[in-house]
Amino acid sequence: MITAARTRMATLLFAGALTAWMTSLHAAPAPERYPARPIRLVNPYAPGGLTDVVSRLVARHITEAWGQQVIVDSRGGGGTTIGTEIVVRAPSDGYTMLCTTAAIAMMPSFYPRLSFSPLKDLIPVALVSQVPGALALNPGVPARSVRELIDLARAKPGQIAFGSAGTGSFVHLSLELFKSMTKVDIAHVP
Repeated sequence: MITAARTRMATLLFAGALTAWMTSLHAAPAPERYPARPIRLVNPYAPGGLTDVVSRLVARHITEAWGQQVIVDSRGGGGTTIGTEIVVRAPSDGYTMLCTTAAIAMMPSFYPRLSFSPLKDLIPVALVSQVPGALALNPGVPARSVRELIDLARAKPGQIAFGSAGTGSFVHLSLELFKSMTKVDIAHVP
């Protein structure tokens, strides 16, 4: 049987516990609102390239959405390892981000002695763009179709070259796949 005294005691205990809990909440420092300061978005490619353009568009939209400045820091070189390592070595506080390409997946294959692991040391956040590939030839090349290009490359092994943004880039790996599938010898010019 619940008596009035027990009810009063339970109510007082509950009120006391609730007051203590609310006091502890009020005394605790408020968590920092993210982002509380500017964010650094590292572009591991040279300024002016496609990844730089995408980085700047992303930075502008994040700045507008979050009300905090996002600064693009272009740190090209080393097949994206320089800019990527800057992000890996930064504090894991969300204030240094990387805007990179699928080339990061090939990085360990091209650079087996990396001081970091893209898989273990970075966390993917968002896919921000996709870029289709296209094969384009100088008008002076006597080929007007892919078939004609293959035939020309077979007739002149090693004498036809293709340019790319660098070793491990989308264009480089796409043309290496093309060479492998068609059994042609085309020179890569990074």
